[in-house]
Amino acid sequence: MNGIIPKKLGSQKLKVKGNVTIIDLVCILVFIVIAVAVAAPLTIIGWLGQTIIGVAIFLTLTVLLIPNKKTGMRLYNLIYFMFKFKSSKKEFLKESSENNTALLMPYKELVDNNDDLGIIKTDFLYENTAFYIAAIEIEGFNILNMSFEEQERKINAIKNLWANLEINCSLIKIEKT
Repeated sequence: MNGIIPKKLGSQKLKVKGNVTIIDLVCILVFIVIAVAVAAPLTIIGWLGQTIIGVAIFLTLTVLLIPNKKTGMRLYNLIYFMFKFKSSKKEFLKESSENNTALLMPYKELVDNNDDLGIIKTDFLYENTAFYIAAIEIEGFNILNMSFEEQERKINAIKNLWANLEINCSLIKIEKT
């Protein structure tokens, strides 16, 4: 029976076999081309030297295919995201007068701090009034492991909960590691 929440197609990777994706195969082909392009012109050292240099370059480049233990991403992905982050325009710069980074976290003081609930008093940003913010942690369940009818019941219960609230609130999901 199909669940009510389908899997996102954008997050599915085209896997060839096991944990090898099509992007990994393209990277391997590019690494082979680079190794041959560097080793082929070195005819002065002979075919054995060319082979050794080509294999050494290929093995050095395959280090980029090793997955990172912390994120599970391959090293070439991490290098790509690092380059993308470094080259992107930053909206909030340190010590900037236009885009002040203090507006990202507009709190004034911690009012009440017990183990279950922390209440924060904000700055006067909206209509010269201070707001109080609280965060609670809710342990959840995996809705994808339930039957279709159970999924509908849970989603309707959550929908009714949000519809009956008379205060402004936001739902933020944070993955725990």
